[in-house]
Amino acid sequence: MMIIKDFYTVRPHELEDGGILVCVLTCHVTVIDGHVMTRLYRCAYPAALEAHGIPQGTSLPDFGSEIAKTIFPVIGYLQDYLSDE
Repeated sequence: MMIIKDFYTVRPHELEDGGILVCVLTCHVTVIDGHVMTRLYRCAYPAALEAHGIPQGTSLPDFGSEIAKTIFPVIGYLQDYLSDE
């Protein structure tokens, strides 16, 4: 049986065979002078929302935008779009 566990808060002894680890990832996008900058956050599932409806979590270490582009392909398309302008 597949059991969904929030990977943000799960403890090792709570993992079971066939379990599924789930989280919410958010990508905050900023465009400065035509360059796309991103910040990734991991949040609990289901995510607690702040007043503006944005999931709250902890920042992931900045490994560059390549990870953001892999998870959110539209980020790469945005950079291409801005480069063509």
